Amino acid sequence: MVGSLATRMENDPFWQIRRLMREVLVSINEELTTFAASFGLTQAQAIALCELDPAITMRDLSDLLCTRPTNITTLIDKLENLGLVERRGDPGDRRITRLYLTEAGKTMRETLLTNLPSPSILTALTNEQRDELLTLLRVAVSVQD
Repeated sequence: MVGSLATRMENDPFWQIRRLMREVLVSINEELTTFAASFGLTQAQAIALCELDPAITMRDLSDLLCTRPTNITTLIDKLENLGLVERRGDPGDRRITRLYLTEAGKTMRETLLTNLPSPSILTALTNEQRDELLTLLRVAVSVQD
């Protein structure tokens, strides 16, 4: 019985997609961690800097990073201490805090985006295959909206 369940899981598209996407994400995350460290940043800090254009709320950033808002507070504290980000109240709603890149943050963001290498796990794909993969993922994600 256990063997047949394992076989069903191996043949089930859900489990295949889950496992393959996990492998892709692990590979990309490892490379991104190494890349960010070369600039003295953590992976989360580098991603946050790239996402902060234009200014967004801390809640929006936590959603983009798939983490809790409390984790964002610590992350932003560190980026503020590095002089890369500043917090400002939202002019339309004083309860909301928006995050802005400083000039140094804008420079770092540009440096990160300019030097970001293509994930090596995707080098086995042709340009057409990468485009097709992106199209298929966009279709799958659009169902969630």
